[in-house]
This record gives sequence, structure tokens and C-alpha cells, in this order.
Amino acid sequence: MKKMGFRHKEDEKIIRLRNLFSLIVVGVLLMACAFGTDRIKLYDPLTYKPAEGGGTKAAYADVPEIRPITGNKIRMVIEKFEDKRPDTSRIGAKKNTFGMKTGSVNVEKGVVFLEVFKKNLINCFELAGYEIIPDKEKAKGLIEVEIGTFWVTFIPGFSTVDAKSLVAFSIRLFEPKTNTEIWNGTFNGSGKVSGMAATQGMYERSINIAYAEAMRNFYTAISDEKVKNLSAFVSKAVAAAPPKAATTARAPAAPVKMEKLSGNIKRVDAMAKSIVVSKGKIEKTFVLGENTKITKGKTNLTLADLKATMSVLVEYKIEGSKMIAMAIKVVVPKAAPKAAPKAATTGK
Repeated sequence: MKKMGFRHKEDEKIIRLRNLFSLIVVGVLLMACAFGTDRIKLYDPLTYKPAEGGGTKAAYADVPEIRPITGNKIRMVIEKFEDKRPDTSRIGAKKNTFGMKTGSVNVEKGVVFLEVFKKNLINCFELAGYEIIPDKEKAKGLIEVEIGTFWVTFIPGFSTVDAKSLVAFSIRLFEPKTNTEIWNGTFNGSGKVSGMAATQGMYERSINIAYAEAMRNFYTAISDEKVKNLSAFVSKAVAAAPPKAATTARAPAAPVKMEKLSGNIKRVDAMAKSIVVSKGKIEKTFVLGENTKITKGKTNLTLADLKATMSVLVEYKIEGSKMIAMAIKVVVPKAAPKAAPKAATTGK
């Protein structure tokens, strides 16, 4: 009996150790998922819908209002395609339950975000009855595209967590002969997916939901007959009308106003590619872009070289709610002047 009781206790210990080991393994796996980069797929926004039951798969929707428009196409040229996102290196950030950034979200390896976005945008135009061509001389209109936001992030909650996304881009159409703007629109989409823990599948579903909403809003607007007629016949109207001073022609872009702030670096965020600079009671956060130049005297530096307490001069521009650092100069402290040698004195 004593031996059986002893074995029973030993079995309980083994079970406890096994359960503890399992918890440790699960914890390690969750920590591994929280760091690094999650690679997600961007689906065709006009036909995307999340698969039932979640997961990373997608079900393609049969959207009734999206049908290829046949007949004569309106020829257009994409004259400008700008990516104005604050962070162009990725499409999202992963965070832990405390809100600390732990990793990134980005498109699949080998896939270029701008190429995918442009391809889907051209598909929208062509389904709506346009033809995108390279020859400006044969075009009825010019297109300018600006991507402002394409971002997914983690939002902690009380009992669940959310993957929230926002997509925003703007389109402007111009008459090619006079550069007169004939139409413009901004298109937004948002996505929210909830769960017990943030996963790659949640990020993927959330950003694709937002992307689909924004692109379908654009398709609805650009396929409207009023917009199409404006694009198709504006050239004839301009040719027939008597010459007059253009009132809506694009003016040359105004020079970007640059501002400056000198102070000390309070914090460097390598993940967000930003620095916080303080001067007295003033504290500002600057986002670094691909063209940000960091120098110390004649030496070029990188973000990794910047440290807290460094004295810097930041030249920046304001884009919406962001302050974009264009140049960061690390101030080299001046050496103290050497004391003049004392005159020798002679005793009497």
C-alpha cells in the first residue's frame, strides 16, 4: 500500500512537471510570434471577403455592382504615383498587451507593395471603362495618385484584442492640354478583427477588409457616368470654347516650408524610425524618412548612431499631423579655449 501511495505521488509530480513544461513551450511560442515580421497576403480588393471561421484564407465575393464595362474605353495616363505614407518600409506594427512595439507587419517576401497597389488600381480603372496607356499625347486625361495611409496595428482590450486597419488614398484627374483639374476624390477604408490574441491571420484579414472597402469606394466613384463623361468629353469642350484665362489650372507646387528645432534627444525609437527632441518645455517627435540626412560635422551617420542626450539641430517639414525630419545635425561641442601661458616672474 505504501508503495502504491508513493507511486501515485510520483505520478502526480510527473504530470505537474509535464504541464509546467507545456506551459513554458506555449509561452515561448507566443513570444516568438510576438516578435519579428508577420508576412501577409494582399488579395484582389474588388473580390475579397474573409473566409468564414477566420484563418488566413480568403473567399472571393461575387460583388453585384462590380462588372466589367464594355464598349469604347477612355484613355488615361498615370502621370504621378506618390507614396506619402509616414512609414514606407512596412504596412503595420505588432504590439504586446502593454502597447509596446514588438515587430512589424509587411507584405509577402518577393512582393513589392507599390506594384500590387498600382496593379489593383489599374484593374479598377479598366473595369470601370478606362484604358491606362503610356502615351500622354493620346490620352483624354491625366491621373495623379497619392497613397496617404495603409496601416494595420494591434489594439489591446480588456478581454480581447483587436487588429485595426486604415487605408486612405486620393485620385485627381486633369485635362492633358491645359493641366486643368477636372475631378478629385479621397477614398477610405477601415478594418477591425478581434480575437483572444493577435495573430498573423487577424492582421491579414483586417488590412484586406480596409483595402477592399477603400478600393470599392473608388470603383463606385470612378465608374459613375458623370465622371466618365467629364473625362471623355472635356478635351472637345476645351477645344470648342473661346480662349480664356485658366482659373483652375494647377499652379506650380509651392516650396515646402522648412522649420528648425535645436535641443537634446530624449528618446530614439528604431522600430518606428523616429526620435523625440526636447528643448525646455517643448517636446516634439520627428519621423525619419528615406531621404533624411543625419550628419555630425562632415561625417554621415545613421539612426543607430543617435543616442539620448545628444544635442541636435533638426530641419523638418509638417505633413498632416506628422513632423518629417529632413536633416538632423549632431552638434559637436566646441572645445574650451586654451588658457594663455602665464608670464614668467623673476625674483629680486
